[in-house]
Amino acid sequence: TIEERIVELTRENGRLRREITYYRHLVDKVLTPLMPILEYHINGLHSAVQKFNAQIERANAQWQAEEG
Repeated sequence: TIEERIVELTRENGRLRREITYYRHLVDKVLTPLMPILEYHINGLHSAVQKFNAQIERANAQWQAEEG
């Protein structure tokens, strides 16, 4: 019946609201504090890759100069 469907949807709506609250809590307590830490390490990795690429470019230039 329509009444049963309304009750079913109301319960589902309540469950979904609880899920939203739960995931917002996770974002606030876990992801938000984690972002600066991730950014720090990402920047470190990016810097290391840039330094490595610069060394590769220098080695390639030296190799090409030696090959003549």
